[in-house]
Amino acid sequence: TNDFNVTTNADPKHIYGGEIQVQYRGNGTTVFTDVNVNRGDCEVLIVGRVPVNLEFGQVMAFPTECNFNNVIEVEVNTETSYYKYDFTN
Repeated sequence: TNDFNVTTNADPKHIYGGEIQVQYRGNGTTVFTDVNVNRGDCEVLIVGRVPVNLEFGQVMAFPTECNFNNVIEVEVNTETSYYKYDFTN
C-alpha cells in the first residue's frame, strides 16, 4: 500500500532552493527513520532527531540543494519498511 505522499516544493527564495515534503497517509503510527533522494546522490538536510513517530496526515519537510528538475526517486524509510516514490511516471 501507499503509506506516504511525496512532493517537491521548489522555492527560489528558500536558502536551499526548496524541500522534499513527506506526508504519512497510513493507518496508526509509523516510525520514520530516513529519506534518500536519487539514491543518496542529493543531499537532504534532516533537522531535529530521528526516529520520529508519524501519525496520519503529519508532514515532514526536508531542505535539499538538488535541482528539482533532476529529482528522479525519493525513498522514505521506516523502522519496518521503505517506500520508493518515482517522479518519472
